[in-house]
Amino acid sequence: MKGFYLKLVSVAIISLVVLSMAFACTSSTPTTQAPANTTSAPSITASPSTTGAPSTSTSPTTVAAPKAIKLVYANNDPETSLMGDVFKWWANEVNKRTNGQVTIQFFWNSALAKMPEMLEAVQKGTADMGNVLTAFFPQVFPLHGHLERLTMFHDKPLSRIVMNETYDQMIPEAEAEWEKAGLVRIFATCPNANYHIYTIKPITKLSDLKGLKIRASGSLNPTILKALGATPVGITGTEEYDALTKGTIDGAVNDLDSVIRFRAIELVKHVALIGSGSNNGMTAVMKADVWNQLPPDVQQVMLDLRDEYPKVYTEMFKNYFNTVSIPAIQQYEIKTYTPTTEEMQALKNDPNVVAYQNEWIDIVLEQASYLTRERIEEIGKLYLAELEKTDKLYPDTLSP
Repeated sequence: MKGFYLKLVSVAIISLVVLSMAFACTSSTPTTQAPANTTSAPSITASPSTTGAPSTSTSPTTVAAPKAIKLVYANNDPETSLMGDVFKWWANEVNKRTNGQVTIQFFWNSALAKMPEMLEAVQKGTADMGNVLTAFFPQVFPLHGHLERLTMFHDKPLSRIVMNETYDQMIPEAEAEWEKAGLVRIFATCPNANYHIYTIKPITKLSDLKGLKIRASGSLNPTILKALGATPVGITGTEEYDALTKGTIDGAVNDLDSVIRFRAIELVKHVALIGSGSNNGMTAVMKADVWNQLPPDVQQVMLDLRDEYPKVYTEMFKNYFNTVSIPAIQQYEIKTYTPTTEEMQALKNDPNVVAYQNEWIDIVLEQASYLTRERIEEIGKLYLAELEKTDKLYPDTLSP
């Protein structure tokens, strides 16, 4: 019997040893493996506008650089000027806010297109963007191109700068004109400051202008020149200096900054301060097809800058006027003539001048038949009411 129990104990021990070995094989210390890519950077394989969730793949993460974008900007102004400075500010901000993704290549001084050619140049893709003066194309932009009829003799240029942006925001039909032309409004570059008549010959009274050939653009200034007995000559600012040198023209209706940036100030020696308001500026536009190809975040950068531009430009304008424009008038010894009250009243009462202002509704209706007479009248009243409010915020006349 004793031997039998010894055998049972032996079998039990052997069984325990076998079970222990089997358990050891299945419960050895595990190899710890962290969840895949729980701390790796998100995978960015598209442009910065990618908004997808971070990658959790175990493969190495590759961050693709955003595609570089270069935009060609056709410009009528010289680089060394107030407008050159403000355009470069805008371009630098675009480059900075897109982390270097977008660069702007300027073609200054009408190198790609003259002012009357600019609309077609942008629409056909000669340039990605350019400055369009709507006064040259009122049949395409009737609500913009005829605004100067409402602001004839308005003397607060900074107010008009701000209103250029406000106008499109409050009048949907005005904003729609850009879309109809296949364009996107990038920012309102500026309205020219108040126009005056700069001449080579002395001006001691407004009647001295009779018979002179004076460069003028748009429709406002030719109307005024004709009322004064002068002959308007339709050339661009970049052609002005040569025309003055050759005697093709005797002077120009311009704002002071234009006289400086196109170098006419080196030749003209007199200015009659008529303060005829201005063309309501140029607008920087981009071909819609180009805009639609931009990443959404780049578009947003430009939309943000569109809102910021008027305030930045008004400050740059005031500073430039005080530090460059007035010293230039003094340096070149430009002699000013201030018309008498009687002379200005006679000019304002001239039948052609009065008719020009009163034609706002009829001429817009003729070129924008989709609008009613009542709506055009309402738009004009809205614009003038808002301009009056803006005048109180920006009362400076910035006259020489």
